[in-house]
Amino acid sequence: MKKFVSTLLALALGVSAVAATAVLAEKNEEVALISANTQFELVVDGAVIEAPQVLYNEGNLMIPLRKVCETLGLTINWDAETDMITIEKLPVYITCYPNVDGYTFAKTAPIFLGEAPILIEGTTYVPVSFVDKILHGTSSIEGNRIIVTYAQTSALTANAVVTGVENGRLVVNDKVRGEVIANITEETQLVDVNGEVIGLVDLKEGSEIEITYGEVMTASLPPVTNAVKVVLVKKAEVVNTGVITEVNENKVTVMDDVMGEVVVNVTEETEIVDVNGEAKTISDLKADMRVNVVYSEAMTASLPPITNAVKVVLVKKAEVFNTGVITEVSENKVTVMDDVMGEVVVNVTENTEIVDAKGEAKTVSDLKADMRVDVVYSEAMTRSLPPITNGVKIVIK
Repeated sequence: MKKFVSTLLALALGVSAVAATAVLAEKNEEVALISANTQFELVVDGAVIEAPQVLYNEGNLMIPLRKVCETLGLTINWDAETDMITIEKLPVYITCYPNVDGYTFAKTAPIFLGEAPILIEGTTYVPVSFVDKILHGTSSIEGNRIIVTYAQTSALTANAVVTGVENGRLVVNDKVRGEVIANITEETQLVDVNGEVIGLVDLKEGSEIEITYGEVMTASLPPVTNAVKVVLVKKAEVVNTGVITEVNENKVTVMDDVMGEVVVNVTEETEIVDVNGEAKTISDLKADMRVNVVYSEAMTASLPPITNAVKVVLVKKAEVFNTGVITEVSENKVTVMDDVMGEVVVNVTENTEIVDAKGEAKTVSDLKADMRVDVVYSEAMTRSLPPITNGVKIVIK
């Protein structure tokens, strides 16, 4: 093998300038012709690599893989059992095999360069195109120098929402890049908006964050990178559902579907909205309303527990019953002498719920004059005399 290498180098030095040419494949697919009598100097990120030397293989320039990777700060290993070569420094993860034209990056499908890695006297060589197409660096020729530069993307900060946390990784939905996987390392800084240190457990699905990515990001889908810094901008909202049982000044008692009775303080910071996101006030909160509530993290251990409300969403308005006596039923119109409002004409529509006192379903044919009923009117009511409205619910007493 030594004889082969010596002969190869002698040919490179002794053949005239019109001898065979070599091909350097660059990102833009341009082909550079290089005279074979040139002895090349390999420069990696500004460092001159004196040995092993650059080789020719069937007209292609080949560079020493281990020396290049280690100079770039990447870890390279060889598995003697499988013959697999791995190159990594998260998020970079590259694999290849001697004499096999197929390179993987971040566990993607194999990428073919038209030249397999070759092993000569314990040194693995790869084509120069490996730098551009697999390592995502840049390579160029300046005179008799092959210049290799690691293409590093400047650290980028982005706004994102956490969509998953798994095995020390954040899966985020970046508003610009879409889904990104960010490794949380020992060097990752995790803080809240006040600069207080937090833990990975504080980052939950739905959390809004500002994330600074590492300098290297894979070209895979989704891309993978290290997180340099994560700022928790807004915690994920844990929504609790229940029914309001009492409203007393700025205190709202809610029968939580899971926790049971909870007393909620409505403060100046409490956001109150309806299901359409329209702003409401505490005066809009009534007993029997169904609501979604985001509680403050601080909650007393008392019975019932007391906490502040971060957000209250009015899911379903309380049913306000009006009591009266039916005076007339005409097709789908029911005239009711309301105990408070006087005569009201109620349209019975296909959406009107009619039940008896036990909750059993009834129809408009079951409604008769002189029956005493509780009626939930629609919010829309004419100003005529008598007023006309739709019936939301009618309960036969």
